[in-house]
Amino acid sequence: GDTVSICKNESVSLVEQGTDVQTWLWNTGSNDPYINVGTAGDYSVTVTNTLGCKGIDSTYYKISGEAPTVYFEADTVCFGDSTTFINASTINLPDAIDTYQWTFGDDSLSVIAEPRHHYQSADTFVVQLTVTAVSGCSSFYSDSVVVKPNPQAGFFIENGENHCTSN
Repeated sequence: GDTVSICKNESVSLVEQGTDVQTWLWNTGSNDPYINVGTAGDYSVTVTNTLGCKGIDSTYYKISGEAPTVYFEADTVCFGDSTTFINASTINLPDAIDTYQWTFGDDSLSVIAEPRHHYQSADTFVVQLTVTAVSGCSSFYSDSVVVKPNPQAGFFIENGENHCTSN
C-alpha cells in the first residue's frame, strides 16, 4: 500500500472501487466503512461483497499533526449592538494555532482570534469558525447567534378624551 500523511484522529474512509460491498473488517477490529486514525502505522481493510468475494487493501498512515479543538461562545444582542465572540479553541503542544477563519452567516468574514461583529439585521445567523494548525491540520465549529429585534416604543391618544397637564 501507499504512505499517506494525515492529521491525528482524522476519519479515513474506504473508497470502494467495486460495487456491492457488504462487510468491512479493518485490522483494528472495526466493521465500519471508515476508521479514525489516532496513531501512525499500517492499516488494512478486508471487504466482502454480496457474492462472498473478498478484497484487501492496506496503507501506512503517518501522523503529520493534530487538528485543533474548536469552540466559541457568542453573546445574544439587540439589533444595533455588536456581537462579541469568545474563542475557546485549543491545540496540543508541540503544534500551535496558525490561522482563524470566521464566517458570520451574513457574507462577512474575519481572521481575528476574537472578533466583534455588527449585524445589519435582527435574525438568527449560523456562524462557523475554522482553525488551522501550523501542521496544516484544521477543524471547525458552527453555532447559531441571535440578534434580537428592538421593541417598538409608541403610544396614542384616543380622540375625544381630555388630557390635561398641570405645572
